[in-house]
Formats: sequence, structure tokens, C-alpha cells
Amino acid sequence: MKKLISVLSYFIFATASFAASYESGDWVFYRDFRFVLSADKGREYVYFATLGGITRWDFYRNRWDTPLTVALLPGEALAFDSVYVAAYDENTGYLWCGTSEGLLSYSTMMDEWERHNIPLGNPPILSIGVTDDNIWAEGGQPGYGVRMLFKGSPTGFFMVSSSSELYQAGPVDWQGERAVLPEEYTQYFVNEPGWVFRTDGLLVDMNLNEYQVTSRLADDGRGYGWLGFYGYGAGRVDNHSRRMDLHTAGPDSTVVNAMFLDEKSMWLGGRGLTRWRRDSDEWDYYPAEITTGFYSDYIVDISRIGDKLYLATDLGLAIMDTRSGRFHTLNSLDDLWDSQITSLDGDSIQLWIGTAQGLNVMRMNDNKMIRIYEERIKRLYINDVAVDGKFVWVGTEFGIYLHDRKRNDWTYVRGTPEMMDSPVKTIQAGKKEVWFGRDLGVEMFDKDSGAWKSHQAMHFGNRTPLSILAGDSLVWVGTDGGLYKFDRKLNRWYGYFAEDGMPSDTVRAIQREGDYLWLGTTDGLCRFYWNDPYRLD
Repeated sequence: MKKLISVLSYFIFATASFAASYESGDWVFYRDFRFVLSADKGREYVYFATLGGITRWDFYRNRWDTPLTVALLPGEALAFDSVYVAAYDENTGYLWCGTSEGLLSYSTMMDEWERHNIPLGNPPILSIGVTDDNIWAEGGQPGYGVRMLFKGSPTGFFMVSSSSELYQAGPVDWQGERAVLPEEYTQYFVNEPGWVFRTDGLLVDMNLNEYQVTSRLADDGRGYGWLGFYGYGAGRVDNHSRRMDLHTAGPDSTVVNAMFLDEKSMWLGGRGLTRWRRDSDEWDYYPAEITTGFYSDYIVDISRIGDKLYLATDLGLAIMDTRSGRFHTLNSLDDLWDSQITSLDGDSIQLWIGTAQGLNVMRMNDNKMIRIYEERIKRLYINDVAVDGKFVWVGTEFGIYLHDRKRNDWTYVRGTPEMMDSPVKTIQAGKKEVWFGRDLGVEMFDKDSGAWKSHQAMHFGNRTPLSILAGDSLVWVGTDGGLYKFDRKLNRWYGYFAEDGMPSDTVRAIQREGDYLWLGTTDGLCRFYWNDPYRLD
């Protein structure tokens, strides 16, 4: 990690980060975990290696636990790209993980990670075998036939091995690519209407999509078996009743552009719509291609008013009735200026809708769609809109516009001289302040005093602000080059990056939940324990 604290005039700002002391669980991210490649059983969990990280099913509580997605190594926080195989060693309590970055081990008792040096350039590890005396690993490039065999001790020293040496070692319990799967499976009955599991190892949904078995765990120690599927998570099977329950995890897409948190659920929008029922840790997906009235699930903003969920998509304003689960979509034929919706915000009276060619408002009492004909913003690309009591703030490529809903008039707001007329990318309206993210930096309007204050983009690496969350003591700015924190008391900027444990440096959405931040990034949903009292940033 490279952290640099610089002093500029009256304040201090950070252009990179110094060696922060992160702990396990400070960074956790959720990708699409439905592409399972291997499975193995530990003392408390069934571990699934997926293309998004390692998911853990707690078989005491019968639910998913926090996934393993970041390995804290000396001087490095390694966010997993793909995990091809996970194998548990009962003798040591180590979980061995074959990843695109090579071989890692995780001490489940000490909660510590270690990277192991594998000869021949640390190739991706696709298979792992565990015996009493050795750990076997087989590496190579996925999709290519050449494989290299390595033998190591349980402490982690590995050397090149051979097939003859493997043969002399006797039976090896392999996980991953080398694992032996049955040619024919038990006929299980899926506890999902319209779903079928075939004895050749294919899971077929009601739309005839097929998901192949990639891993099998005969017994998890509690009387249940597991099947891992490529594309639809895992199936927990009861070998007595021959029933199968399906369990999925993670958002529908690696891209999370927008999120909405309510009391029990988190709604995520990106290249798909996902509902995470956090009380039961269940994930629901709403694919547009099979959902009536839902034309596109490429979502850039989400707003909820009452029982309706409003989604800004590239093919119109999608509206979901959360009670019935039904969708319908409004587009330019329904008096929207454009079918490309760029931003949403509203209250019980009105929903304000930014489009690629102007601004609309929908009345909540009768759902009437109204075009805004104000000459100065008519046909402008609207980047963001924020409802602020009797006012509405509108961010465009040409600056800020303010609408007084009671007086029904419009004002162009110049802001600070440093930012004047520059494009506005994001707006956050609070009780006392309104924050604006512009191409040239961020600025704040104090409602009580009417004063403006700006922070130029050089304070956060000359990156473009994409999201803002302002609190009493801290202001968080998500950019296309990292997450930045402004400490009001210290007058200091500090940056967090992928090297610290974030899945991506592009942060498009921020929500706070107590001591945690939820970040929507271009590589998944990230939870950050920002208020760790033992860490000094």
C-alpha cells in the first residue's frame, strides 16, 4: 500500500493511503456467487468455491454466513477474483483455496490467510487433494489441457511432483477439477415449482435453462448432501425424502449501480435486479428477459415510494409492485422525454425523473406523467435529481438548477467560483446541507447561512465524483478511482482503494448502516467497517 499525506494551504489531504491496519471483516464484498466450481465440508461450514469468492453455509444455523472474499496478507489485502477449488484439511483446520492468483490457505481457527509460493510461476490452482501427510495441488490455465502437479506439506512448502509419485501416495481426496462425479445421480425432487433435476446432473428451470452439477458433497455431517451448480448456486438434498432445496447468494450482476435499503431487505440494481432478504439471507432475482412488463434490467437508480419500487433503466421507467411482484414499464410513448432514465428521487407527492433529454415529474395521487418545459433544462441530459422538501435540485452537464415546488419557478445556481458551470454528476440533499459532485470537485451549500464551500478534485486524485454521502463529521465521496473520506474536524481527505480490500475502485452508490458503509461498485456490493475503533486512517 502506498499512502501519502500532503499538506496544502490550510488543510491536509490524502492522495493515497498509508499502511492501515485492517482486520478480518473490515472489507466484505458480495458478487454473483451462483457459479459454483467445488464444495467441501469443514467443522462448521460447507464451503463453496465460486467465480465470485467463497461462500459458507453454516449447517448449525441453516443459513449463509459472511463470504470469504478478501485475504488479508502481510502488506496486502487481496480481493479474490475467481476461486476454482476449496478443500478442507480436518487435521490442521486449514481451508486450501486454488485461485486465479495461485494457492492460498485460510486457518479457520486463527482467522488468518497465507499465500504459498508454487513453482513455475504460481499458476492458477484448479484441483486440490488432501491426505494425512501431504497437500496435492494441480495447476494450469482454465480451458487448456496442460496441467502441472505439485506436492506440499500441511505447513505449505510445495515442490513439483509427478503422476508416479501421486500413484505411490495412495488414495487422494480430490476437490475441484480432478474430483470424480457420478455418471448418474439420484432422482431428487426440487422444492421449486416447475424445476426439475435430471439424473444426468442437469438442473432445469421453468424456462428450460440448464445448470450442470460441478461438485458433490455426499453428507455434510447433519444428514444432508449438497450439489453445486454452475450458474445456480447449490442444492441441499435430503437423501431420505429425496427432496432438494435450492440456495443462491450474491447480486445478479457484478455491477451495482444503485441500492435501496428498507427494514428487512436490500434492493440492488446494476445489470440485473436483486432483492436480498437479509433477515433470512435469501436472494431473489428478477431477470427482465422472462419477467412480463420488465423490458430492461440495466438499472442506474432506484427509488421506493410506498409499495412501489421505481427503477431507472435504459428502456424506460420500470415500476414494481412489491406486494404482487408485478412489473410495468413507462417509456417515451407515456410522455417521458426519453426512454433512457438517468436518475430518480421522490416523495409521497411526486416522483422526479431525469432522462437523457429532459426532466419529468409523476404525480403520486393519479400517476399522471408531466413533462417539464422550462426552457433552460428542456432537452438537457439530466445526471441527477434530489428532492429537498419544497425544493428540487437538478444536476446537468451545464450546472445546477433549483425548482421551488410551491412557487413553481426555476433558478440557475452558479455555486462556487471554482466550480461554476461545470457538469454536476451527483447530488445529496440533507437536512442542513446539499452536496454536489462535479467534474472539477465537490461543493457544499449550507442551507442556514446560504454559504458555499468547495473542494477541488485534486483532493481526491482528480477523479470524477459518482456518489456522495455526507454525515455530521465525515463526508464520503465515491469516484471512478477510489472511495474518499473527508474528515470535517481534521480538514483532511483520505483515500481507500482496491489494494485496501475494495473489489473495485469505481464506487457508484453509497449507503450507511451504523458502523458500516455499503458500496455499490463495478465489481460487486461491498460492506466496509468504516468505524473500526482500533484502526487509524
